[in-house]
Amino acid sequence: PALLLLGAVLAVAITVAVAVALQRLAVGPFVERGNPLGWIAATAAAGLLLRSLIGLGWRAGDVTVPDVLAVARVTGAVSLPGGGSLAVRDIAVLAVAVLLAVAFDRWLAVSRTGAAMRAVADSRQAAMLVGITPARVALLAFGIAGLLAAVAAMLLGPARPFSLDLGVVLGLKGVAAAVLGRLGSARGALLAGLGIGVGESFLAAAYLPALYDIAPVALLVLLLALAPRRLGVGRSAEA
Repeated sequence: PALLLLGAVLAVAITVAVAVALQRLAVGPFVERGNPLGWIAATAAAGLLLRSLIGLGWRAGDVTVPDVLAVARVTGAVSLPGGGSLAVRDIAVLAVAVLLAVAFDRWLAVSRTGAAMRAVADSRQAAMLVGITPARVALLAFGIAGLLAAVAAMLLGPARPFSLDLGVVLGLKGVAAAVLGRLGSARGALLAGLGIGVGESFLAAAYLPALYDIAPVALLVLLLALAPRRLGVGRSAEA
């Protein structure tokens, strides 16, 4: 148990460090130029690079990890209409995810740091005029994102085997949810993520497993093509 806890702490620290480095090296330069498509592409490229670097030392196939969080003790299943069932652990994981999302949303709404983040998201120039340093706020935002990503991974880990490509697939789904829910909206991203998950369940129930991972990526492409305003693209051109 002590080694498991130490591993979890190290995983969180490394994930936060990687998120901060990602902001400094891949995202920040494009944000300074006002190019949202550029930093999204750079984020995806950085994810693929990390996957390749990890693959250099990856000798195992799919691996399983123990449950670090307390939801490991939640067992059983709930019967659903139509003959399906839902593991109680999945309900507990969803409850923890919703609580984290609501807590972060409230912190973003009522705290001074949250107000600074929202100010930078609305207008970097206006935020600088009132004494806010956008670069520091961005680093903090990405650090929090890394922390939440690490917690999400610990919630997801025991539910399915980990493979080398799993992070890439989940990352693309996360981007699709963020864009669908509008970038900068924690509530929108949460609702969009739940919608994508429900849609994947319908595809699985309809015996269309080939579309399980393709559908969110196709949705992301359509959003980028048909609704660029969700990324802020087009505002500068109109101005």
